[in-house]
Amino acid sequence: MKGPSGVGLVQHRIDRGFARSIHAVSLTKTNTLISMKRDWELLKEIIEIAEKCDGGYPLVATNGAHYNGAHIPLEVPGRAFGEVFEHILLLGDAGLAEVRDLGITYDGPSGVVLDRLTMAGHDFLAGARDDQRWNQAMTMIKDKGGAVSVGVLTQILATLLKQNFGMN
Repeated sequence: MKGPSGVGLVQHRIDRGFARSIHAVSLTKTNTLISMKRDWELLKEIIEIAEKCDGGYPLVATNGAHYNGAHIPLEVPGRAFGEVFEHILLLGDAGLAEVRDLGITYDGPSGVVLDRLTMAGHDFLAGARDDQRWNQAMTMIKDKGGAVSVGVLTQILATLLKQNFGMN
């Protein structure tokens, strides 16, 4: 069942009656569920794509919606629009990029614009750019329980980067 905002709705039956419980899930146009879990690899990939783009033009990911104005279309191979959309919004939430949500239609989100990386986004990428350092950080996180905030990941990457320069 789909709600007016295009968000999937789930209804649960409880003994002797019904109670509505609404859970947000991301759906593609074909109603395929998209995971809402944060994916560090995807966040890193989007930031790397953004850094390589010519300045002055935003990266735009849309779900078929038309975007007026000069821009660079963003598609991440092997990733669904819903995943990319959510992760660009997460970059904005974390202060790593300036982003704009293009709104929601009955079919779901229309698109998202990544206008620019912030200084914090560039700092994050400075630590994450080297694959060996990135893999070391991911291994450390996995060994310690597997879940960290973007702030903790940034600190881990900064610590590993400092070690490369002989700073402890």
